[in-house]
Amino acid sequence: MNIDSKHEITEAELDLINWLSRQALINTDIAILLQGFCERLVGLGVPVVRGHLSTATLDPRLRGFSLTWHRDSGISRQETFLHVQEQPQRWYQSPMYYLLQGGLAELHCQLLPKTEPDFPVFDEFRAAGLTDYYAALFGFGWLTDTRHTQDIRELGIICTWATDAPDGFANPLKRLKRLLPTFALAVKSTMLIQITQTVFAAYLGSDAAARVLRGEVRRGLAQRIHAAICFADLRGFTRLADTMPSDRLMAMLNRYLECIVNPVEEQGGEVLKFLGDGLLATFELTNHSAADRCEAAVKAAVEALLRVKALNREHQAAGDPVMALDIALNLGEVSYGNVGSANRLDFTVIGPAVNETARMEALCESLNINLIVSQTFREGLGSSEHRLVHLGQHRLRGLREPKSLYTIAEVPAP
Repeated sequence: MNIDSKHEITEAELDLINWLSRQALINTDIAILLQGFCERLVGLGVPVVRGHLSTATLDPRLRGFSLTWHRDSGISRQETFLHVQEQPQRWYQSPMYYLLQGGLAELHCQLLPKTEPDFPVFDEFRAAGLTDYYAALFGFGWLTDTRHTQDIRELGIICTWATDAPDGFANPLKRLKRLLPTFALAVKSTMLIQITQTVFAAYLGSDAAARVLRGEVRRGLAQRIHAAICFADLRGFTRLADTMPSDRLMAMLNRYLECIVNPVEEQGGEVLKFLGDGLLATFELTNHSAADRCEAAVKAAVEALLRVKALNREHQAAGDPVMALDIALNLGEVSYGNVGSANRLDFTVIGPAVNETARMEALCESLNINLIVSQTFREGLGSSEHRLVHLGQHRLRGLREPKSLYTIAEVPAP
């Protein structure tokens, strides 16, 4: 069986290609994939001592990650690289950077005897007894629309291989080169699944993302759920938006939203969407009692208010503007699923309880209260260590009858 007119693929190589294909189909973890590939290369007579894989990814926090395999210790090193981290100087002096900047598909360097190009990391390799080095770059062909490729132009993998064989890789290097495209394809398959899961969770929330990826994508497909509902909004944002440069405004908004999101998630809530300078979150009752989820919502709300208060003190000390946080909590049945047009959908909650919660939050400023809870929520909370204070009955926009509203006594003052 021929792979092309120059190279004949062996049955042993075909077995490895089939193994890689199966791993791609079952979404094998990339560390397991790298280790299995390296071990099988050695079994095929490719004298690999060190195998390394670096890849960029699409993740709100991570720029990329790398894995290193060693013949004596397996996967010996795993590193992640954050967007906020600056590239270390050694990266700019590395063969991988040289490969990327030069637009090269591969790089083969003998370590002993020393040849050009040479890099500082090669001194470490020589000290470890390595004799030959090979690197290959495989792009993922992510997008063809150049308007959107600036941030992901490096999406793909760089894999590097080193040996301690006295004569280097020699002829087995041809075998490695024949097998690498299938290895890269298997890595890409797993990477794209991971990217899809990560991006969906970042933009939809983890539960909504899981539902969409399970196939809940048809418009109108929804289920009725009971949940504690949280509406949160930053008071004063509109005024700041008219006076503050957009980049500074966005950085400030992100810090405030983090003060709200983290407590919600720490208490098991799900942020469904951001509403400009606020958010909508739920604490679903499935597998939980109403008292448990209402308690979690209160804890999240109080903690969010405390964190915003601390952030405001920090801003005041620096002479920066501050914003107040208003929160409304309700309890009720909602429709959870797909709404929108035929081709543009949102996965969210709708229903009278959601609308009522939004109307409650709108009363915070006029009542000079940062946290309002409904009568239904109060009943769901049951006997609790929190002391509720009755705010009287108030009309909510769009509702005929006035509603009894409450606040929590221990809510921190702005």
